[in-house]
Amino acid sequence: MSDSDEDYMSDAVLAKCEDKRPGIVPERLAAQYRKEQKVKEINSKNRMKPLKVLEHEKRSEGLNKPIGEGNKGFSLLQKMGYKPGMTLGKKGTGRMEPVPINFRSGRSGLGEDTERKRKQEEMTKWRASMREKRLRKETEYQQDYRLQKSKMMAEKEAEYDLYKSQRVCEQLDEAQNIREPEEVYYWTPAKMKMLMKAAESQKSSSDDDDDEASDEDPPLGFHFTDESNKESYRDILNKNDNRSGNEEEEDQLPSVAHQRHMIADERCMLPTQLPGFM
Repeated sequence: MSDSDEDYMSDAVLAKCEDKRPGIVPERLAAQYRKEQKVKEINSKNRMKPLKVLEHEKRSEGLNKPIGEGNKGFSLLQKMGYKPGMTLGKKGTGRMEPVPINFRSGRSGLGEDTERKRKQEEMTKWRASMREKRLRKETEYQQDYRLQKSKMMAEKEAEYDLYKSQRVCEQLDEAQNIREPEEVYYWTPAKMKMLMKAAESQKSSSDDDDDEASDEDPPLGFHFTDESNKESYRDILNKNDNRSGNEEEEDQLPSVAHQRHMIADERCMLPTQLPGFM
């Protein structure tokens, strides 16, 4: 290394470097920015505001400014005992602030806002009433559905109990060689249908014969001791075959629950005490 070369470790090399720290704005740019901000503030102050804005500012300033003591009305109130911050009225329940001034911004009529509010209130009440009515209807439908289902289940249970009672009566009558039940609903519909078909076939086959005695003796050991029972058999079988028949035919037969109780009364026991009742 020659003597003319400077030592890179000396302070002379560092002094030649410019002080430029990263992230710091130079003073010249900062001064220019401040100058631009002052110009913007001056322009915003000197800019002419719209007339509506100026009127609103003046109005707000005047309404927010309290009445001075130099006002004659205020001085008269003070002589009557009024102090700043008090409310008007004898009991102190009056206004503390003056009635506000509301300026209309649109061109609609004077009563349009009131009418619009009234219609909105009516619509709100109507919607609330319709919602309440819908909820009430849904509750009624649910209750009706539950009642209908419970009624159907009760009818099915009664029909099943009646069938079991008829089956027990039929077995007891057969054990005692009873050829005809006392009432048409004492035996099961299947048994009655089979006997009725046998009686009808016997009657049709006996029409060709001259023997009148054979016309009244059905096969299978069954004999009608009462012609009214024969007609009742036919009615009950027709009803079981077609449940959607006339209401007059349905009224001729007792209800399922009534039939069951009548069977129990004839047997001198409770419906739940019949043999085979579960």
